Amino acid sequence: MKCPKCQSSNITTDEEQGEAVCECGNVIERGGIVNNVEFNNVGNRSKVYGSFFDKNAPNNGMFAGNNNLLSESGQMRLYKAYKLIEQIGSKLSLPQTLAESAKKLYKIAKLEFDKNFVQGRQTKHVAAVVLYIVCRLEQKPHLLIDFADALQTSLYSLGSTYLKLIKKIKNNMNKLDLPLIDPSLFIHKFCARLDFEDKTQTVATTALRMLQSMKRDWISTGRRPAGLCGAAILISARYHGFSRSTHQIVKVVKVCHETIRKRLQEFKKTGVAQLTMQEFEAIKDSDMAENDKYGMDPPAFIKSLLQKNKALKCIKDVECEEVKEEETEATIKRKREAKEESKEEEELEYQTPVIKEEIKPKPKKERPADLPDNESLLSSDDEDIHQYLLNEDEKKVKSVVWHKMNEEWLKEQEMNQKKAKKVENTPTKPSVEKKVKPRAKPNHLFAETLKTKNLI
Repeated sequence: MKCPKCQSSNITTDEEQGEAVCECGNVIERGGIVNNVEFNNVGNRSKVYGSFFDKNAPNNGMFAGNNNLLSESGQMRLYKAYKLIEQIGSKLSLPQTLAESAKKLYKIAKLEFDKNFVQGRQTKHVAAVVLYIVCRLEQKPHLLIDFADALQTSLYSLGSTYLKLIKKIKNNMNKLDLPLIDPSLFIHKFCARLDFEDKTQTVATTALRMLQSMKRDWISTGRRPAGLCGAAILISARYHGFSRSTHQIVKVVKVCHETIRKRLQEFKKTGVAQLTMQEFEAIKDSDMAENDKYGMDPPAFIKSLLQKNKALKCIKDVECEEVKEEETEATIKRKREAKEESKEEEELEYQTPVIKEEIKPKPKKERPADLPDNESLLSSDDEDIHQYLLNEDEKKVKSVVWHKMNEEWLKEQEMNQKKAKKVENTPTKPSVEKKVKPRAKPNHLFAETLKTKNLI
């Protein structure tokens, strides 16, 4: 062993402390672990150099030798969590290597963060979540609902814990990059549960081809893998003559009927769905990828186009309705105006005799001899005079306008005339003259007053 700084080989090793120090003062090794056991006699007693480490102990690994990080009760809780991780892994038939990786991640969640992530949460939830994260990293065919079934707990509780732990790890470590779930990992697992007998591999292969077609047509983007696998397996089972119902598929993949129905509707619109069995078996996946005939736009893009077309159609319908409303309003307005004109004519016919009775012809004033009369004005050829004279139509219009403007006044005059006629027709009562009594004499009055007051 040489020193990396001075390249000297004169290195002093302290096996009790586990350190290797160069003569220049550089510490080359610290906390070294040795396999052999050495003893030393101190005070007539044997003392072992170094420390023993149990691989299943909670204070092993990067936290070895530092007893201040975990108390005795904390070490026991960590040890129980490790046992729980192993139990969950054995229920789901996970390899031991995944359980070991999950233990390290659990220790990070407990000790590495500023605040203990495990504190305040159920240990079984955190243990299941770290196992699921390791399965995602290793591309294992296990969903979060599988861990919920193994623990007999709520899937939503596990999902909430999973999202919070992922956020915590990314904020503190910036090293965890979970890959997207590949639906093809679950095809063989689901097909084995549906009991396709000796054609399990054939059905799974056809379902994988269906999944590849869905990926090319953007159907798998943004969709949950269980729903895609359920639709692909259902199509493949019917293709190979197995009468598997949607209810049987739903029980295995653990999604609702509506999810399977939507995936089938989306696949129905693709070009591959229009092929016959012979054409589907004859064509290659590479040919389908290169030929635009079998491709289609993403369902989200098609949905947005349909929404835009629907909006444009609604705008056109609204414009047509507005035009119809304007035409209807114009028709109603014309009818209303015609009705008002007819009412005005009726009122004029009713008011004309009243006006004739009210307006009496006034005596004509004598005009000066030099002023021309109406006939002379009409017979004159002066254009200025003719501009101020009205023809018959203008007279009628002006009369209608005048009567309309003075309608209230005419009604008042008519009422006044009726009152005046009523007053004229009522006979007057003769006035009754009051009899004036003669004034009594003062002495007589005085005597009567005395009698009434019993004074005499």
